[in-house]
Amino acid sequence: MRRRLLNEAQAAGTLKTGVDIDKVVAMIFSGLLGACVMYTSDKSKENLDRTIDTLVEYVDLICA
Repeated sequence: MRRRLLNEAQAAGTLKTGVDIDKVVAMIFSGLLGACVMYTSDKSKENLDRTIDTLVEYVDLICA
């Protein structure tokens, strides 16, 4: 689903030129997985929000 959405964004011209979609998909997946693992271990909503915010900021950076 993430790959499809990023491909659509790239086709619409909303991603910066040269963005490697496979790498972005891998980073988003890894970030979400890491956020889940961290939350499971410490139950910190603050840490979870910070991790998710970091992923959102990254996506904002690759958007045109």
